[in-house]
Amino acid sequence: MQIARRYNIFHTPHKVWRACLSLLREKTEKTDFLAPEQVRELAQLATLVFEAYRQHTLSENEVLAPATQRQNYADHWMDVHEWHANPVNDMKKEVDTFFKGPPSKWQSAGKTFYKRLMEFIEEDNGHTSIEEYSCMNMFWALYTDDQLFDLDAKATSYWTKLSP
Repeated sequence: MQIARRYNIFHTPHKVWRACLSLLREKTEKTDFLAPEQVRELAQLATLVFEAYRQHTLSENEVLAPATQRQNYADHWMDVHEWHANPVNDMKKEVDTFFKGPPSKWQSAGKTFYKRLMEFIEEDNGHTSIEEYSCMNMFWALYTDDQLFDLDAKATSYWTKLSP
């Protein structure tokens, strides 16, 4: 028996999001925190990734959560995004400290940043999996693929072009 494929509004944005996190993880692992240019490059990439996260969660909170047609679920979903914003804000602070203190502090800030990033990636993988499966099943029950495509277009309209 063949299962019909349905349009998944989370597939593409989460694939892109995971790629962004992977690039940031890899750049962090390769950065020599005593080399100002490498630290500057990492800070620029981190700033872009954090902005992508802000845009992504804004689109989900403003478009997709209300579309679940279940206020308690939408509230929970937005609470989870708010909770996820805390480690992102902490990582932003770490990036800011890279250049506010003497280079001797960068190594320590880099280790803390990397630890927070890895913890966030682990948590976010679980979160996006829930969206891609549990949430998506809810959307499939509520909407046709054409309606999902329209919802996805509305959600992605919140995104702007990001460039270094």
